Amino acid sequence: MPDGDITHPTLNRPFLRVYGQMCEGHWEPSTLGYRLLHPLKGRIKSYGNVPIELGNELMPILRDAFTLIRNGGQIIFSKYSNQIMDLSKNRAWNSSPRGRDIMVEASKKSLVEIQHGKVANDEIDLILFKNYVNTIFKKDFEDRVQETPVHYKDADPIEINNILDDMRPHINRGCDEFVKQLIKFGDVGKLRRPNRLKEACLDIDDEAW
Repeated sequence: MPDGDITHPTLNRPFLRVYGQMCEGHWEPSTLGYRLLHPLKGRIKSYGNVPIELGNELMPILRDAFTLIRNGGQIIFSKYSNQIMDLSKNRAWNSSPRGRDIMVEASKKSLVEIQHGKVANDEIDLILFKNYVNTIFKKDFEDRVQETPVHYKDADPIEINNILDDMRPHINRGCDEFVKQLIKFGDVGKLRRPNRLKEACLDIDDEAW
């Protein structure tokens, strides 16, 4: 099934093979979820290290908000949000504008979670980078699949959404591993899909890692 035979109006080409397999309906969700981690890793790498560096620079803002909430205070969301925006406007982050914007969105989502007491431990880096990876998955794959009016091979949109729901736990496991690697190494070039997540053998078309 060459990628060129698969059509989708907005998906990046690396995602097309897995999307086509979803539409054909012959593969287990665990297999599809594992295979999706490869193009997802590619998208994270395509944004480079600039968003990772920005995230590390944003960490003190989020930690300050967390400490305030932990000590019984209340944060003014607009104040912290403005600090995030001001820092992100530094020209140092301009080389990856989309990656920068995704990290800003992830940091604001983290701030909301902190504001509403959804962060139990001082693991701001884990929360922030998890939101970053999840936002890439959502914006670059999930939303684009769910918003497609006519699918490849006329696949039923409801069935595609059900398949995506079944894939999500397997995707989440991989995303959690990517987050740990980003925190440990701070370098997207070192991202790997752990073999222990594999629940099905790769076929001949899967790329080497």
